[in-house]
Amino acid sequence: MDHLLNKDSGTILVVEDDVEAKEVLCTTLELEGYVVHTATNGFEAIDAARALKPDVILMDIIIPEMDGIEATRILKSDQVTRYIPNLIVTVVDKREDIVNGLTAGETDYITKPFFMPELTARVKTALTSRNYYEEKIEITERYRQLVENASEGILIIQDGMLRFCNLKTIEINEESALELYRNKPNEINLVILDLFMPGMGGMRCLEKLLNINPHARIIISSGYVVNGSTEKTIGERTRGYISKPFDREQILSLIREVLDVN
Repeated sequence: MDHLLNKDSGTILVVEDDVEAKEVLCTTLELEGYVVHTATNGFEAIDAARALKPDVILMDIIIPEMDGIEATRILKSDQVTRYIPNLIVTVVDKREDIVNGLTAGETDYITKPFFMPELTARVKTALTSRNYYEEKIEITERYRQLVENASEGILIIQDGMLRFCNLKTIEINEESALELYRNKPNEINLVILDLFMPGMGGMRCLEKLLNINPHARIIISSGYVVNGSTEKTIGERTRGYISKPFDREQILSLIREVLDVN
């Protein structure tokens, strides 16, 4: 049975086999303006979630054929449904059910007998988290398309993390890396160069990069202590130095500085 009211308020899937409890949930949620769909067992719940992609799922633990815990595990392993907030419904003294549900991936829980103000508040909180996630997905997708379609080199730092970089080729051989830079100097905005490499070596590679482009933005990395003339050369001719093992915040701070991004 489906209950339809205001489609703009959010869609809720109620998974409950007890007729009375299901009616109470549906009526309460409809009065709040939600569109409500129902399922009575775990298999129906999975099929309905995949087809409807509801904003929130209320999942009773004790349901026929497949219990709510197992249904939740399946939904959380499915790329289509894994990010839908899922609230378990259980009786108040079943703490083990609550722990198992949260471990399986449930977002929150609601206990029977229902306290309606708490029920509606938890649903609203779950919807808020869902909306926040969808906004993040939309922004992330925009960034991804921007980077993939860009003709120039772009690196995006989002939420303090390196999210995207349209690096077309990853080169570990000095000669091939130099050839790539020689052919596309304007498309590579930053070079992070390991100082101690087999073959040519970092300092010679640095000289060749600077011969190609004296204004190249280069960051040196090394797992060894740098001093003397090497330290002076790095200080005068590169944009910075990072030591191994790398400190994430140090790297991000230096990259932001070199590329002039916040």
